[in-house]
Amino acid sequence: MARFIQAIVLASVVWMVASQGHGMTKSIVGPVEHLTLGKASVRYLARIDTGAATTSLHAVNVRISDSSARASDNIGKVVRFTSRNELGQAQSLAAVVVDVIRVRNAQGTESRYVVELPLTFNGHTREVRVNLRDRSRMKYKLLLGRNWLSGHHLVDVDRRPAGEE
Repeated sequence: MARFIQAIVLASVVWMVASQGHGMTKSIVGPVEHLTLGKASVRYLARIDTGAATTSLHAVNVRISDSSARASDNIGKVVRFTSRNELGQAQSLAAVVVDVIRVRNAQGTESRYVVELPLTFNGHTREVRVNLRDRSRMKYKLLLGRNWLSGHHLVDVDRRPAGEE
């Protein structure tokens, strides 16, 4: 019995050390957080969605010069669009299309352009792949997916955004 307990303790220690990520610490985020987007630093109240693979941003007036009817042919081209946060503050953005993904949702399956944009949280800015979608009817104009969370953040569903405790 003592050997069994020793094995359990040893396995637990190994697991704890391995889960530390070589000294990397992950910040704790709640189900909703404030982030800023782009050089204009427009602030968004973002919803964390662990079920979404990719981060999604509200985008309207999406335009690509010399665009092709086939979405995948637009990879590498510059897309221009307007985004508004939940307060209606708008910013015009431009970015290179890095991918086109197919997303399943309640309305069916749709293709979305993916771009890389700077997102700032707690003073730390990272380029994150973001898909563009008209989220005008949705409460949260920025949905943070696993690609934003992975390796950087853990979710505490009881946590409230700073200033809203």
